[in-house]
Amino acid sequence: MPHIKHKRPVRTILYTISTLILGACTESRLEDLTVKVWETSDIKPTQYPEVHYPEVHYKDGLRSKISSKTTVGIAFSGGGTRAATATIGQLRALHKLGWIKQVDYIAAVSGGSWTAIPYTFLPKHSLIDDDEEDNKFLGAYLKPDQLNDEWLSKEAEPNGMMASTIPSNMIAPYYLFEALSLRGDETYSSTIGRIFLSKFDLDDRSKFFTWNTDSRDQIIERNEEEKLSENDFITVERDNRPYLIVGGTLFSRDDQLKDDIYHVEMTPLYSGIPSQARITVGLIKSSNKLKGEDAEYKIYGERGLSPKERFIIDNKKKSIPEKRPYQPDPEPELEIEPHHRYIGGGYIDSFAFDSKRPRKSDPSDPSDPYVNVDISKSRYKFTLSDMAGISGAAPQETLAGLGLLDLGFPELRHWPISSSLSDLKYTDSDGDKDPTKAYEYTFGDGGHLDNLGIMPLLARKVDKIMVFINTPQPFNPYECLNIEDKSEFDNLCPTNNFLKDRLNTPRTKEIYGEVLVDDLIAMFRPIEAKPFNVVFENGEEELENIYKAFNADRAKGAPLTYCKVYKVKSNAVYNIKHDEEYKPTICWNYLDRAQSWIEEVRKSGFTSTQYRDLVNGKRDFKNFPHYGTFLERRLQLIALNPAQTNALSALTTWSILKSRDEIQEALKF
Repeated sequence: MPHIKHKRPVRTILYTISTLILGACTESRLEDLTVKVWETSDIKPTQYPEVHYPEVHYKDGLRSKISSKTTVGIAFSGGGTRAATATIGQLRALHKLGWIKQVDYIAAVSGGSWTAIPYTFLPKHSLIDDDEEDNKFLGAYLKPDQLNDEWLSKEAEPNGMMASTIPSNMIAPYYLFEALSLRGDETYSSTIGRIFLSKFDLDDRSKFFTWNTDSRDQIIERNEEEKLSENDFITVERDNRPYLIVGGTLFSRDDQLKDDIYHVEMTPLYSGIPSQARITVGLIKSSNKLKGEDAEYKIYGERGLSPKERFIIDNKKKSIPEKRPYQPDPEPELEIEPHHRYIGGGYIDSFAFDSKRPRKSDPSDPSDPYVNVDISKSRYKFTLSDMAGISGAAPQETLAGLGLLDLGFPELRHWPISSSLSDLKYTDSDGDKDPTKAYEYTFGDGGHLDNLGIMPLLARKVDKIMVFINTPQPFNPYECLNIEDKSEFDNLCPTNNFLKDRLNTPRTKEIYGEVLVDDLIAMFRPIEAKPFNVVFENGEEELENIYKAFNADRAKGAPLTYCKVYKVKSNAVYNIKHDEEYKPTICWNYLDRAQSWIEEVRKSGFTSTQYRDLVNGKRDFKNFPHYGTFLERRLQLIALNPAQTNALSALTTWSILKSRDEIQEALKF
């Protein structure tokens, strides 16, 4: 698909709409695609597809690289364009230090994935070497005393190609454009693709994606009759790129039980839900008249059970134990007897995600890892835009809770993966009651469950992990939260302008009343918003250690960084299995307006209004660096201006460079 420029938008819109309408009438089906599936009930870290994929001999040695040494992973949290911008600066620091060459995995969520996806798949140009291309993508490092008017003015140029996507105020026009183009539930994902991927020619909705030319050629070879070609795929072209894992969620469409959300992993080779769950389904009466194939389905969770209890945890028996008899709510009235569906259980080749029901390639061989699937129309492919759109679909949880499921946000087909269950035959059988049928579900932001992106790394038992917590909530020492008089604030908490401006407001108490962001707290002790994320032993003690370390850093005006060896608990929601031998070293890097950085900026001696605003936390920089995930610039929804992005990415690069010794000592780089 040609890259659509901002010029002549009316002509472009009319042309594209007519093309899509004509194309929709003539598109062919993709039938009997042969795809590989992986069960995860007993999967070991060395058996994940990127490590153990016997058909593919990776040209860059990924398999041997991951399986033969201590592994390193980095996790970029969610947080809209704030997280996307912070991730630019953090990747820039990893390149500058040379550490990126030692990284095996990048895990990213929501806004973090908006940078991580194009970084991973950035096309390679033969006339420009990789380092130069990466520098253009990430931008130059701006030291604190280099933040002059050239970078902070209203007319500043964004620092780097990726940064130039952040100030886009086109989300509303693009969304309308995609809706008018009959994109349906691909509208939001196509919009996100236009904003964050089109500059790098990665938003082509006619193309699948996979890891490299080897994996692409394997897919083409086993699907010769469908005439798939090299041009049907986007691949990772750059050597030594870490393996990407992007987080999303699946909603079981229960607008009464908010906990029926399931963790989704999307990667270049495979995508799916690593844990398995059972849900119970009844058909709703609609004015006492059924709508046949179009009947509306309502999915009920089994009341009285937590999501954790609904997951298969008895791997030895490889069965789903019956927890309690199903008891539907009295309303709405059910037209048919409730029946079970299953969700998750493993992964499928990413190019076939969103496919129709599977059929066994060889029904006589239970161990055969291949199935045949159909994709309804060639333009309904699972693309990089879908990956970015799902991971960053933050409004989806609220919309699903309100029953608003047809507003252009991601909906994909999903079917369970498990040959260990007796009723999952992968053959034509019981129609709507067939548990292997592909049903369409709502997909949403990875941050609804794991906003830090660390869970897939723990499931794979990655040894050394850096987590970048690009949060909207500042670290708040206890004394800052207890201040009643604003006049005391400058003495006790001089760096926290963000909290000062909101002191004693209801919003402060509701959202910013914690010492640390909920996403981090939830990994050590259950909280109401995320009760199933606990993965570390000695939670309260470890949280206190983080607090003390961050408080000491704050007192020195240093970046908030803390490294520690942890004991990991089992967590069935994320398919994390306890192992006494597994004790990862984790470095937490918490976004913060470090006072020593502000002091270095002051030394430059610049006098412009924008410079003073940055130093004093005013106007465009009032919330710096904790810009709002939405509406930081009011009607521009998710956009930040170039001055805001340049300052934020400069801060996050500086923070890692400043913490270099602490991180290097802990992770042994």
